[in-house]
Amino acid sequence: QPAELVGHGPVLNTVRPFPGYGTIVLRETTAKSRYNGMLVSLRHGSGHGLWATVNYTFSLNKADATYDNSILDDPQNQLEPSAEFGAARTDRTHIFNASYVYQLPLGRSASGGWRNALLGGWQLSGITRIESGPAARVRVTNCSYGNRCFPGALRPNQVADPAAGDQEGLLWFDPAAFTLSAAGEYGTAPVSPFRLPGRHQWDIAISRVVGLPGNKRLQFRADLINAFNHTQFLDVNTSCGGTTTCGSSFGEVTSTRPAREIQLGVRFDW
Repeated sequence: QPAELVGHGPVLNTVRPFPGYGTIVLRETTAKSRYNGMLVSLRHGSGHGLWATVNYTFSLNKADATYDNSILDDPQNQLEPSAEFGAARTDRTHIFNASYVYQLPLGRSASGGWRNALLGGWQLSGITRIESGPAARVRVTNCSYGNRCFPGALRPNQVADPAAGDQEGLLWFDPAAFTLSAAGEYGTAPVSPFRLPGRHQWDIAISRVVGLPGNKRLQFRADLINAFNHTQFLDVNTSCGGTTTCGSSFGEVTSTRPAREIQLGVRFDW
């Protein structure tokens, strides 16, 4: 236990249960998971030129380990694995997704001529995905100070509301909400103290099919991935790696999902 190491520095042999041996690993691949959710799905047929499927999930997934063989799932105290039971890293409170195809009404009423040739046959399709962010894990990673990474990475102390998502610039949560625990003590922060950034993406395609003689078809299309160029934060630095504080970059966003991408294409069917 961490308290047994205080005052011994790097000389750990005096407190090892088997003097003279290094690390002895006991790996037990057991876990407890509990999922509750409400799933709703709506499908619309071909009425008015629209085909659509809409899905929504409201759920909570709690577990004491999310993935097998992951350091983030190592319990803070191996003698108390039940203390790790919290929102799993796979948990998303809200998940909304929709796929749709809409035959634009342009040129429908024209009985031929230039209007139908110019405006007819356009189609709008896409996939929309909006979801909550996953539950975060905050760990102390400076193993050389205060024996904080023995036997596994510990959690810091939480002293205030992290206010995740309410910070300015690239700061996702308030780093001052967490402090290092005293040497020999376990951290008091919850297993899942806040949520990481979620997702809000629209992928849209605009296309038009032109009929050619002999059952041939020519399609022109434009694909807009992340069509509205919505900034979507992805990874956040949740590693508390300082010696007196958690470090200058603690709490900052470290990556984003790709910006808008536009692809133009032509397809010929014969």
